[in-house]
Amino acid sequence: MKISLTKPQLKVSSSDSRFRVLISGRRFGKTYLCITEMMKYATKPNQKIWYIAPTFKMAKEIVWANLKEMLNQFNWIEDINETTMTITIRKSNSTISLKGADNYDGLRGSGLNFLILDEFADIDKRAWYEVLRASVSDTLGKVLFCGTPKGYGNWSYELYLKGKQDAEWDSYQYTTVEGGMVSAEEIEQAKQDIDIRTFRQEFEASFEISSGGIFKEEWLDREPVLGNMWANINPKEGSNQPHIHPNSLFSGVYYVKSNPKAGRLKIYDPRPGAQIVMPVRKEGKPPKHLWRDANLDPITGRIIIFPAWLWHAVEPNQSDELRISVSFNFIQHGF
Repeated sequence: MKISLTKPQLKVSSSDSRFRVLISGRRFGKTYLCITEMMKYATKPNQKIWYIAPTFKMAKEIVWANLKEMLNQFNWIEDINETTMTITIRKSNSTISLKGADNYDGLRGSGLNFLILDEFADIDKRAWYEVLRASVSDTLGKVLFCGTPKGYGNWSYELYLKGKQDAEWDSYQYTTVEGGMVSAEEIEQAKQDIDIRTFRQEFEASFEISSGGIFKEEWLDREPVLGNMWANINPKEGSNQPHIHPNSLFSGVYYVKSNPKAGRLKIYDPRPGAQIVMPVRKEGKPPKHLWRDANLDPITGRIIIFPAWLWHAVEPNQSDELRISVSFNFIQHGF
């Protein structure tokens, strides 16, 4: 059997970056790519390779049967444990294990050489930040994040942006059509069958405003349009006082050039009770529903959208670089 990759799959596979982020439309060929990547690393001696899906059941349904089939065709299987979904590779003595992130604390303790987080937008980001990141530290293991996007507010967008800014990271974004597995005719039919936001997310791998977020298109009697936009250039110590954007539906900012120390966007809790003095907690930070404000780092390439009636401000620029951004307001057509 010969392994054959499409051009987009080959581009991802050929990257030397330690951390790779693949955002793709449905039926792109992501599962096949994941299997071939695990096989590539399994040829090296004594490697520990994990594939993690949002749940253990999903890991089995998505990849287990196909993985076993491909490894059998190459006669690579030395031992297999169906209960733990672990395969030992002949000659190299490497192991491939399938895991679920539904109990991510149970993933602690193992040093990994190669890790795949599949459909990672549906995985709690604490699984990565609090547990799995440390698992590839002593081994300098490599990681592949892949899946369909889940909107700008999801951590998949954070990692996608990181791949555009960090030298050790790389990001890719491909539509279903670019995967070559689904015909253009079928894609066009799907476009007619589902709402446009879902189509863009699931087939065009587009980061969309969440359907449970600021607004839904069907709520609006008139189409939202761009009302105005302007540039902001904040030198060192430059800031913006608390304000709102009257007569607008929602507002946003796009960071053209910035860094995390250039002044966070501070969005205030609109509930009156949030301004009352809170009792001192015994331990730990307060949960999100008790936050008085949200502080968002100004990262180059990031776009933040919020209801125009929310009070917000910009903290002083603590860096020596200019903070350059473009702000904008959307209004309802004809307003």
